[in-house]
Amino acid sequence: YAVLGGGFAGISVAWHLLQHCSKTSPMCIEIYDEVGLGGGASGVSGGLLHPYSPKGKLLWNGRECWEEALKLLRVAEAAVGTESQKGENFSANKQQIVAERIVWRRGILKTALNAKNVNDMRKSAHISLSDCKISHVNGIAAQELLPGMVLPSDFALYMPQAVNIHPERYLKVHVNYLYALQEIF
Repeated sequence: YAVLGGGFAGISVAWHLLQHCSKTSPMCIEIYDEVGLGGGASGVSGGLLHPYSPKGKLLWNGRECWEEALKLLRVAEAAVGTESQKGENFSANKQQIVAERIVWRRGILKTALNAKNVNDMRKSAHISLSDCKISHVNGIAAQELLPGMVLPSDFALYMPQAVNIHPERYLKVHVNYLYALQEIF
């Protein structure tokens, strides 16, 4: 199979193709991207990962997508940890990838910029997932979380279990893992 695109969508397609293959029918997947892994829109994303809309409302299929995203993060972190413990570097497409941190688990603070944002966030943020909670914070609480932070409207949403990923590193780790899986099959 040829997968066009080395961003989140393309890597996801390759991942799911490999999840559905068997040892009796091996599969070869090649990933093509004109500008390289994460070189397009995926590479410039902020890497903010949580199951909510900008207004704090749980997204359609947010629970399922959040759970799947956490599984994929664990796979990537385990792959980095395994290779780091061996003292080796990853090799994908004959490029050396240094095993560096790909996930920061510090939570995310989403600020409300005006009265309309505050209203929208107050309405929808009361329903949150148990493994990605949302709480309302004021300027004082925001300062405790992030010294120097100023909230224009004295209101923000805090998601303590939300994560931030480094998109390019994350994608490279998964591509390496995908190529390793292909060798098994």
